[in-house]
Amino acid sequence: MRFNKYDLAVISPGYSHYNFHFIDELNKLSVRGYNIKVVFIRGIRENTDFYSYHNINDNLVIKSCNFKGLRVNHYSLFQALNLFLILLKTLVQSKSILTSTQAPLHSKFAYIISRLLIKRLAIIVEQWEDYETKSFFMKSYKQFGYYLIKTAHTVFVHGKAQENFVSDFLKRKKRVEILPFLSKSTNTNKNFGKNRNIITILYFGRITEQKGLDILIQAYNLISTNQKTKLLICGGVDENFFWESEESKNFLKYCKELAKTNQSIVFKGHVKPEQKDEFFGQADIFVHPHKLFKNKSDGWGLVVNEALSNGLPIIITNRVGSATTLVKHNKNGYIIEPSDINQLKRKLEVLIENEDLRKNFSNFSLDIFKEYHKPSRQGELIESFILKK
Repeated sequence: MRFNKYDLAVISPGYSHYNFHFIDELNKLSVRGYNIKVVFIRGIRENTDFYSYHNINDNLVIKSCNFKGLRVNHYSLFQALNLFLILLKTLVQSKSILTSTQAPLHSKFAYIISRLLIKRLAIIVEQWEDYETKSFFMKSYKQFGYYLIKTAHTVFVHGKAQENFVSDFLKRKKRVEILPFLSKSTNTNKNFGKNRNIITILYFGRITEQKGLDILIQAYNLISTNQKTKLLICGGVDENFFWESEESKNFLKYCKELAKTNQSIVFKGHVKPEQKDEFFGQADIFVHPHKLFKNKSDGWGLVVNEALSNGLPIIITNRVGSATTLVKHNKNGYIIEPSDINQLKRKLEVLIENEDLRKNFSNFSLDIFKEYHKPSRQGELIESFILKK
């Protein structure tokens, strides 16, 4: 075994189209001579596309572990030990370490190993608010995650809400950098200028109760407007979230029950990544209605990036981590209270009835997207971390 074989080890939950640009930037660094190893804990979800998307350089090594879950309760004792040994073998050979959010077990192990081996560790923080835990074990586990953030060499956050959480709540002020969280989609074609007889409202994403689809359907059912409208619902129950799949299937049935008397509500089911732009292109308004449910929030909401890239006005609740970074209230959309059916109804009616307002919001969405969507910034920050002493 060769010590310090890699300039950087990256510990990632898994590959999907959501970290397309991130892998691309790592590959560019490897072309320039940096030796990098990426460990995917759950593996490569879109495995048929990975190597066609990325012409992987020899200096970039990819390892897929294919564990089923990420949370501590997803591992047996044997699996946890196996995970630790896999990470130990990689991190012994690495000069520096970049791991994903502090909550998963792999990040805890990466931190422990980095301390034992005296390695620099950077962590990506998606969390933007504190949350309650009941058991002593989970309270201690959470506090360990916070200690990790406070003491890591470098902290990367995705936006303003995460930055405020780290600086204000955890009192971490130094070496905190905004690492943009980027969608693969970079379609920046405006939807306006097309002849539209129907105003289409889009919901796009995983269907599970905290996402608030039921709130959107109830608000949509109350809309009073002279315009013809359609609510287009793209997404389904994601079996990768096996710990909540049965609950989500029951929730989807409930949503369809709410929608059964309204013929203008269309459920499209799962949509392949390469088909996303087709459905975003049909939309006039995008809604991310995340609600109050079991104290859960949306860490970022990458689908908001995709809505921006398509120049859509956005209605979003304040339970979504990207809201304060990507949505400017009354500029490119509205940030509303969660689970407020009447407020959501009113905002939908305002946008449906006012084409000029939709156009103005659309232009502003494109401006925000162009300002935030900077893949090269990811590469610059990672290289800077590699080179730090």
